[in-house]
Amino acid sequence: MHIPSLIKDETLYGVLARGMHINGYAHHLLGIEKLSGQRVTSLANLKAEVLLNSDYVIGLGCEQNLGVSVLEQHLGGEQHLNHDLVSYASGQLVNGAWKTCQLCLKEDTERFGTGTWRLLHQLPTTLICPLHDEQLSRHELKRKMLHHRFYLPMQTNSTPVSINNAIRGHLKNLAQLGHEAIADKSKPYPSSVIKQVCKRVMLDRGFLKGNALSKRVHEDFSEFFGSARLSDVMDINLGRLLNGVLGVDEVPVIQRMLLIYWWFGSWELFKLSCLWQSIFADSTETLSQSDANHDLRQYYRDHCLGYISSKPGASRQELLRIDYKAFRWLKNNDSAWLNKHLPMTRYSQLCLF
Repeated sequence: MHIPSLIKDETLYGVLARGMHINGYAHHLLGIEKLSGQRVTSLANLKAEVLLNSDYVIGLGCEQNLGVSVLEQHLGGEQHLNHDLVSYASGQLVNGAWKTCQLCLKEDTERFGTGTWRLLHQLPTTLICPLHDEQLSRHELKRKMLHHRFYLPMQTNSTPVSINNAIRGHLKNLAQLGHEAIADKSKPYPSSVIKQVCKRVMLDRGFLKGNALSKRVHEDFSEFFGSARLSDVMDINLGRLLNGVLGVDEVPVIQRMLLIYWWFGSWELFKLSCLWQSIFADSTETLSQSDANHDLRQYYRDHCLGYISSKPGASRQELLRIDYKAFRWLKNNDSAWLNKHLPMTRYSQLCLF
């Protein structure tokens, strides 16, 4: 079987669909049986791991991610989520649809003979192409359609995503965040570290009242997004998403991209927060138990200095995002030191106060 050249950011489903198309397979189940060496009764339910270990996929010499499993680990998911071929492409099949950028399809068709499904378009928080700044199109792909054959974008019906100006800026930022996250080649932090980072943000912002979510959640969310109504374009329940972090609800881990944008603003700051949590987690617990052996002032100064040394062009705005508690403590109790080591720029004055 001819192995097509891999397209950048292509999903596993996409490269297999192109393979069936290019090689002229009329019966896709038989084609996949030949690749996997196993009897296949459903393409949609076939475990992605079976195909990732096939000679066909290994022959691609692939160094890029063909699915969402690595990104899910970066977001606190377990290391071995048992994805099938459909969920591996996007973490879920959102409203029975996958997405494409018409300009990306045009470029792929001109270069490779056909368009494909790109991973960077499938994240539930991505509705604008980060490469072309164009709104995406949704393609109707219900799971029941995917059991016996592969579909390329040109073989399905599509409709453009409707986006208004009030929300476009946020969607553009979310798309860029998703692009950066998919391109992250670093080793994911343990899920325990990531969950502690998220819980710490929720505590610092007053989102928890006992074991339940407080009304501050929706107040803070509204303050950040303003008049933008994400519910008009995204099927994400904020309460369930936060309860998922707390382990109360089961929600697709990939949806946490929305929390990363809301709380940190960039993938870089989120990863820096994870680094700090992995370093300072033990000392935080000890500090709360005995102030006699630890100086709070020095503790938060060390946090601030660690941030400054790890981030060229450090600013108060970014420190506030990645370590809200440290910033507020220093501002309230050690402002002279904070002003000396991290002066307030004119931009910070406008943004923070």
